[in-house]
Amino acid sequence: LASELGLSVEDATRELCGLLSAVGGGENGASFEFERVGGLSADSAPGGDSAAKASNNNATMTMVFTFPHNFEARARRHRRKVDFRRKFQSFSVGFIKVVKIVTAFGLIISLAVLIIAGICLLAAAIVALARGGGGGVGGGG
Repeated sequence: LASELGLSVEDATRELCGLLSAVGGGENGASFEFERVGGLSADSAPGGDSAAKASNNNATMTMVFTFPHNFEARARRHRRKVDFRRKFQSFSVGFIKVVKIVTAFGLIISLAVLIIAGICLLAAAIVALARGGGGGVGGGG
């Protein structure tokens, strides 16, 4: 199958394992098992157990996947969930950045307002002291 699709064995295995995780396991889910292909079982070996063991040494281990009939619907549902999570995560990150920027500008603006209010109070105090309204300080006679 991998050679027909032009995939390497590793890529095909990765795709099948991804599909297996998307479909889900469990009682009615997808599953896989390892089987030996090309070897004889101990019962069908003509020479007994030793011939079966020698034959099994030449056998190739393969992964056999079993998918339920509705695996396409399950895979689509999994894809929708993953897409929603990615979109929600990217939206959340963007929203948090906007909140941080607004908060920073708010802090800067509030600090500027406090500085301007302080300068106005200082100027008012200087004007009041210059007019002699010190409230009895330095009293003359």
